[in-house]
Amino acid sequence: MPETEQTKIVLLNNSVNIKSKDELVYADKIKAAIEGKNQGA
Repeated sequence: MPETEQTKIVLLNNSVNIKSKDELVYADKIKAAIEGKNQGA
């Protein structure tokens, strides 16, 4: 059965939910840094 985009999104969400809180906070910091960079900060 081929993987649909929806399936990939669900799998991605599941993998994120499994991560520890510290990893999520770290990921949020990276995301914020990237977004800040994109805004020319």
